[in-house]
Amino acid sequence: MKILIISDYREWAFGHVSRSIKKFNQNDSADISIIYLNENGIEIAKKIWKEYDIIFVFGWYLYQHFDFIPKNKVIVGIMSFCKWDYGLSKETKISPPTTQTIEYLKGFARICVISQRLLKVFSQYDLPDIYYTPNGIDCNMFFPKQDMPDNFKAGTVARYYRWKLKRIDNIFIPSTKKAQVDHKILSGGNDILSYDQMPDFYNDISCYICTSRSEGFSTSCLEAAACGRPIISTDVGGTEELIISEVTGIIADVSVESFSSKISLLKNDIEKCKMMGDNARKHVINNYSWEKVVPKWMSFLMGKK
Repeated sequence: MKILIISDYREWAFGHVSRSIKKFNQNDSADISIIYLNENGIEIAKKIWKEYDIIFVFGWYLYQHFDFIPKNKVIVGIMSFCKWDYGLSKETKISPPTTQTIEYLKGFARICVISQRLLKVFSQYDLPDIYYTPNGIDCNMFFPKQDMPDNFKAGTVARYYRWKLKRIDNIFIPSTKKAQVDHKILSGGNDILSYDQMPDFYNDISCYICTSRSEGFSTSCLEAAACGRPIISTDVGGTEELIISEVTGIIADVSVESFSSKISLLKNDIEKCKMMGDNARKHVINNYSWEKVVPKWMSFLMGKK
């Protein structure tokens, strides 16, 4: 089967996932090609789409750029809440998709979602086959390179334009100050790192903090966990699948008090912090390494349940 994956940007999340699917695929009957929207993707797609058996538009909302391809030849992914809920969902309080969104999705050949929470939302509707395809991690790239830093440090990843969504000013920074720990924020701009440098960022922190109000399934949480760092997060998106309470991480309430107390708990018990970090890595290896999840992606791509 010839499969064309259309991603948005080479160095953004969809691009990394697309190449990982191709790299770790063990199905010899699948011939996968990848193009990128920002690299003349529309013109390239116009020339070659008819050569492929199926076209995966990575991110359902990107189809608007490729609507010259018949919907029945296209499969799409729902990777987040914020692209369809108009910012109304918060943690477990999920705003249902609009009638327009559901009708738009109906014409596609099949759909994938990256978290069980998204699966629960969209399984309620009369839609094409929906596949659960969680994010994956290259655990040979993301791994503990060093012990945790001597000075306890909490870290997070949030592009500047998403600071409000991620509650950086309202919760993350005040929480670390109240817990009296150093913090590290990777925001892009002058402090942007290449993908190959991301493991160094996670290895330089003691725990990873996700204060976001909306996530599909946070890749950053998975990457940090693979690097042996425990996760403290709101109950958002796929976090419920990654965090086993007090084993791989901690779910916090949406408040400075809750996050600061959870950070202090780990700061004051470094052995517990290390143990949870070790457990987090084992959990990722067993459930979210690309070797584990690519077969699920290939079932979706090839239409085999």
